[in-house]
Amino acid sequence: HLLLAQMTQALKWDQNEVKPEDETEEKKEDKPEDEQKSKKRPPSAKDLYDMLYDCVEDRHVFEFGIDSKAEPYISVRRLFVERVAADLEEAVKFTTMARNSLESSHDDLSSEELKRIADFRDGLKLTELNEFYQ
Repeated sequence: HLLLAQMTQALKWDQNEVKPEDETEEKKEDKPEDEQKSKKRPPSAKDLYDMLYDCVEDRHVFEFGIDSKAEPYISVRRLFVERVAADLEEAVKFTTMARNSLESSHDDLSSEELKRIADFRDGLKLTELNEFYQ
């Protein structure tokens, strides 16, 4: 099943990628390890939901022969529950920061966080996540 492969890949979001041997050590040393890890983001709750529930057929994927009591389904479902809460917390954080951005500077934020603030300024992402959660 392609779906099982997607689930397995989603669970590897935080693992280091295997690089070809011909890659030079200089490229690896250019960025600190913390910075390399910070760019890795877990799959969104919406992406995980799409792996667990087929919206087109309006059925859970275990109805297509995926064992709901075995891996990787169990781990993807667990990650989904974690990500719903984390995505909502993140949306609230960035929406608040975006709305307050005119009042204060954000010198303590990473460049990635600053880029993401703009996506949350109008509150649409938070609204979408809230609707998804409900």
